[in-house]
Amino acid sequence: MSKIGIDLGTTNVKAVLYNDELKEVKKVSIRVQTKYDGEYAEQDIQEVYRASLSCLNQLVDESVTHVSFSSAMHSIILALHPEHCYTNNVIWVDNRAKKV
Repeated sequence: MSKIGIDLGTTNVKAVLYNDELKEVKKVSIRVQTKYDGEYAEQDIQEVYRASLSCLNQLVDESVTHVSFSSAMHSIILALHPEHCYTNNVIWVDNRAKKV
C-alpha cells in the first residue's frame, strides 16, 4: 500500500510516492509562480491546485492508500470551494499586516 506526500511550497509543488516500506519510489515537482509587489506575496490558487492535481496524477495508482499535504508556513485563501476562490493564496512572506 503506497503513500503520497505533497508539499505546497513557495516556488514548487512537490510530491513523492512511497512504497509499503516507506522507500521513495518516484518524485515530481512543478514550479508555481509567486507574485511579489511591495508588501504583497501571493500565488494564483488555481495554479497551485492544478499543479497539485498534476503531481497526483503522475504518481497515483490503485495501490495508493494515503495522501498527505503539507506546507512549511501559513497561507490564507478565502474560498467556498477550490473552484470558487475569492482571493489568491496569500503566503507566509506577505507583509501587509506587519504594522498591525
